[in-house]
Amino acid sequence: FVEAGNILINVADWIGYMSYEGGNRSPNNGPSGAANIFDIKGLSFGARKGDMKPTAAGQKYIPSLKPFKSDRPWHVEQFKDSDWDLTIFAQADKDNADPAVAVSKQSGKDGKGIIAAMWQAAKPKWDIEPDPRGIGVVEFIANWLDEAAKLSTAVETENKLTTAWADIKQL
Repeated sequence: FVEAGNILINVADWIGYMSYEGGNRSPNNGPSGAANIFDIKGLSFGARKGDMKPTAAGQKYIPSLKPFKSDRPWHVEQFKDSDWDLTIFAQADKDNADPAVAVSKQSGKDGKGIIAAMWQAAKPKWDIEPDPRGIGVVEFIANWLDEAAKLSTAVETENKLTTAWADIKQL
């Protein structure tokens, strides 16, 4: 899915750790979930606490982003020499970031895969009011993702069902 050039945005506690597909909690993937998603052996979003402070990118693309405590930040050093380029929106130090986004260096059939893990914390309710996640994800999509993935470009009509049907109707 991601390797084909699709986009995954995760706002939760530890990307890939487990899921609720089908309405029931699945067995834990543990750290191997994120490692499998990113194809980085040993990758972890394990417990490192950090006081995240917005970076210049965070201030530009997610203007509502305020300092917060992350339970499961990106372990930035584990992405060194990987197939991913990171953009960090907030960080506690050079090795701990949240939120951040990874863009695949390899293109798939639909472009470069993009994975964002944002506000990774072990809590369903936030101390910060209003909850920063909703508006933060909207700003991320409208500002960074629209720019990086060219979301607002025109749809290509060639070889689309409606175009093919219109061509047939003209016969």
